[in-house]
This record gives sequence, C-alpha cells and structure tokens, in this order.
Amino acid sequence: MNNNFLYPLPWAVLVGWTDLEGFPDDPASAADPEAYRKFLADNRVDSFYQFEGYPGITVEEIKKALRVRNAFSSMLDEMQ
Repeated sequence: MNNNFLYPLPWAVLVGWTDLEGFPDDPASAADPEAYRKFLADNRVDSFYQFEGYPGITVEEIKKALRVRNAFSSMLDEMQ
C-alpha cells in the first residue's frame, strides 16, 4: 500500500471509521498510520469495478475527443 494514502489522515474520516468493526477505538490508535494501514489491509476486498473520472470534462467532450482520435487514426491508416 502506498504511504501517500496515509498522510495526512483527515480527522473527519477517522471519526466516521471508528464505528467500523475492528477499527481502533481510541483516537490515538486511530490516528496512527500503521494501525490504519493494518485495518485497511486486514479488511481489503478485491473490486470487480473500476471508476476513472475526468474532472472538468463532460461526457460529450470525451466522445468528441474519441471521434477525433478515431478519425485521425483512420486517416493515418489510409495514408500507408
């Protein structure tokens, strides 16, 4: 697990997570990056779904960019 994910641990996140089974009860342990890492590793569930977002770009802009890329690729293929 990447250490960048652990620092800094937002206090607001810890408040919500302390109610989860197995998460450290006391605030000092909950704020400990190693305890947090252990909790995440012990409770990890493999995902079958992945989300990739493009902040600030609409779906229509993505579709247009794909059409332009495909047209450009086709044009290059025809030139060969």
